[in-house]
Amino acid sequence: LSDASEGDLTAAWRIDLETGMVYWTRDVFEIHGMAFREGPVDLTRMISLYHPEDRELVMNCIEEAATRKTGFRYVLRLTTPDGHGKLVKCNGCYRINREGREEIYGTFSQFQERIRTVAVNS
Repeated sequence: LSDASEGDLTAAWRIDLETGMVYWTRDVFEIHGMAFREGPVDLTRMISLYHPEDRELVMNCIEEAATRKTGFRYVLRLTTPDGHGKLVKCNGCYRINREGREEIYGTFSQFQERIRTVAVNS
């Protein structure tokens, strides 16, 4: 799941609730400012990439979705490995996958704040 317009990536992710491992598409790595690699990302590592004030909110969303078998959505702050901050938008939803395993899956994108502009022709 990738939006074709440059700078506006929408990526997919999932969390295997049995193992706690997170799986990202290539675009999620890019949004995080990380090099793509095959295989899972540890959930604790993923949470540590959020702004310290937002980490508990992310965990609460995941725990609530897993417990209540529901979904969530948020716009929160992420800190890339080079120290830059950015806003990210995430949607998540509980499901039982084809193998019968519980997981949360969703989309992830960099959040672009809307800026109002006015042009006057003279």
